[in-house]
Amino acid sequence: MSDPATVPEPDETGGTASALGLAFLELLPVDGVSISVFNQARKQSTIFASDATAARLDEAQFDLGEGPSFDALRSTQPISLPDLAAAAAKRWPVFANAVNGLEARALFIFPLVMGAASIGVASLYRTSTGSLSRDDLETGVAVARSIANPALRRAAQLAWQDTASAGTPPIELRREVHQATGMIVAQLNTSATDAFSRLRAHAFSTNRTVHEVSGDVLSRRLDFSLLADDPR
Repeated sequence: MSDPATVPEPDETGGTASALGLAFLELLPVDGVSISVFNQARKQSTIFASDATAARLDEAQFDLGEGPSFDALRSTQPISLPDLAAAAAKRWPVFANAVNGLEARALFIFPLVMGAASIGVASLYRTSTGSLSRDDLETGVAVARSIANPALRRAAQLAWQDTASAGTPPIELRREVHQATGMIVAQLNTSATDAFSRLRAHAFSTNRTVHEVSGDVLSRRLDFSLLADDPR
């Protein structure tokens, strides 16, 4: 098994953050990976996605509030879905429907553990069904532990950036969701939890992503107090 301690950490600008995800691709027989970090309020920041499929698997769970990543985060244990379609249909039917049609056939979630707590997850997918070997699972757990601290630092750097630099992927703009949630709180005079639920429900009902709806809220193209179909 390769030594995960050789995984490079981000520099001051987080420029090598992709190496944290690419380590999984180099060491394990998988085709794509995303890495997400959660703060104490369970707000999520995706710091890396290797491709559009990895990003969508992560995005769908964030949008819907269900999926294997949340289970792995709570349990601090890896979750293996060697047949994603069959397993997800039984345990997370809404998530299964949302990712139906993606090329992912197997999904493996490794929690990023610091001490006794999970601070995020690495989500690895494969385009064919099948389990990882015991050695591969042990490697995944070890790599996930080794990148937990640099991943947390990268997420903190993103949280403090006022604006995205040119070329920054949309997956790194999750802070806009939290800003939009704050605006909905003011529009509806409600709690942050309820405001985010309204945001997520509207995105789901209109077949859009939470990011897209958030952009409309921030640009003032969408005011939730004026929505006739708002599920009060």
